[in-house]
Amino acid sequence: MLKAKGMPVTMTRRSDQFISLRGRADIANRYTNAIFISIHFNAHTGTRLNGVETYYFGGEGQKLAAHVHLRMLSRLNPRNGNTRQRQDLGVLKATRCPAILVECGYISNSAEREKCLTAAYQENCARAIVDGIWAYKTYR
Repeated sequence: MLKAKGMPVTMTRRSDQFISLRGRADIANRYTNAIFISIHFNAHTGTRLNGVETYYFGGEGQKLAAHVHLRMLSRLNPRNGNTRQRQDLGVLKATRCPAILVECGYISNSAEREKCLTAAYQENCARAIVDGIWAYKTYR
């Protein structure tokens, strides 16, 4: 979706191969004018938790998180969710460019897990993230 908008994209991986958190940050740090997006699905021992969350580190990360999270809320209509600075997430802290970690839903919640497994939900997540990135790059 980003490539269709003319934006260059570098994936840290295309398979279920482990790359260290520092290695992921190192990949992002090779590029100038880059942004780093880490996409996840959350899990917790509290099986009733649900919603989307977006974590960031630093001022530009906060701006990027706000754009992406607003689009996640608008497109997905989750019950809850917020943005939070996280100084303990190495992948965000070691990345020199604006960086965020997006939690697209809780797979530990059975109802939300079923929704997260659908192609439609995953595509909506991707579109929201792309729209947020586009807004960040266009309006900052």
